[in-house]
Amino acid sequence: MYYSSAWQVLEERTGSVSNATIQYVWSPVYVDAVILRDRSTQNNGTLDERLWVQQDANWNVTAVVNGSGNVVERDVNDPYGKVAFLTASWVTLGGSAYAWIYMFQGTRLDPTSNLFGNRERQESSSLGRWEQIDPLGFRGGDNDLYRALADNPINALDPSGLRWLVQRGGKERARAINTAADDTIAGLAKKVRLNADEFQNWLTATDNPDHHVPIPKTADTPIGRCAAWFEVPNTIFAAWSGFGWRLGRGKVHWSDFIDTLRKKGFAITQLYYPSAEAFGDVIKTFTLSRDLYGVYTWSHGYPGGLTMADGSQYSYEQWKNDESYKLGLGLLFACFSDDAKQLDFSADALFWGSHGFLSPLSRPVHQFGLGATWPASLVFPDSWQNSETFFGSDFPGIEEFLKPLDQ
Repeated sequence: MYYSSAWQVLEERTGSVSNATIQYVWSPVYVDAVILRDRSTQNNGTLDERLWVQQDANWNVTAVVNGSGNVVERDVNDPYGKVAFLTASWVTLGGSAYAWIYMFQGTRLDPTSNLFGNRERQESSSLGRWEQIDPLGFRGGDNDLYRALADNPINALDPSGLRWLVQRGGKERARAINTAADDTIAGLAKKVRLNADEFQNWLTATDNPDHHVPIPKTADTPIGRCAAWFEVPNTIFAAWSGFGWRLGRGKVHWSDFIDTLRKKGFAITQLYYPSAEAFGDVIKTFTLSRDLYGVYTWSHGYPGGLTMADGSQYSYEQWKNDESYKLGLGLLFACFSDDAKQLDFSADALFWGSHGFLSPLSRPVHQFGLGATWPASLVFPDSWQNSETFFGSDFPGIEEFLKPLDQ
């Protein structure tokens, strides 16, 4: 067999045949996404059969198709890869009629051992786990060294049998450890939901001499060695400019959200009733220091920006100019705060913002004066007990919102 530098099988030759008996073409989109296979059905070096591949969203092969566009065979995988072969009309087969061996998440099945090869390790579909322990040991962040795909194979991928490891630890920056020599910063950017083309602005190399490597010049350059350490932003800026002081924060579970973010390992910087200038100073300072990962805020808003408690306005255009890179997490509870998504957050950011009028809770405090007596007309109406009034009907809840960080 002949391999690419990414351990993709490009060509197979069997027996005394000097020409290729099988050739594969791979997609640049994902390392285990095979596009087509050419095969010599007579094993004589003449490639007389071409099959094209169809995959689902997790790169499981679901069918192979001939040159006329007709399905000739279907594959059905369970969550850990146990496969059933079927005809085009969904009749169960005892095995592949086309000697097809790339299936679960695009990985190769060894028909003798019935294991899927993921470069560094092999995965057992019957056991639902790796056959080898994690080469990182407990540095991989899991006390089960055989666990595969964080027990979440429907949503997680691990083409190398290893993954970028991100250790948050409640610090201003998280530690990111590469686990294969061909890992790239582009792969890390995808994992932490920051823009790869801005990595020079958010990535920091460690000063630990045992794990230091220079930051690559391009996001697609392989790191070149395992267990190199980098640092990535890990601070959430939590800014409250909503109406209601502590009562208002209690009504919208402000502290519960903060606690949940801390449990996820983020460092939190809180600021109450900031002016637009103070809000912008935090964005500017914390992105220049490569610490800021995301923002959680309650505020009044207008199309195109936030209105702070003192009435000053901070536009999303100004936000874009203040930050050194687009952020990876946004929880913006303000009228029209969805406008910030395209300007101030990465394409893959975890983001929620209101697309219209949210709640009178964000009414500016300055209208009544910080020392004013609470007007009777401002007693919270019963309808505000409904969480949809506060958060918007499509907000899934903080725990559900943050779930992708566990993948």
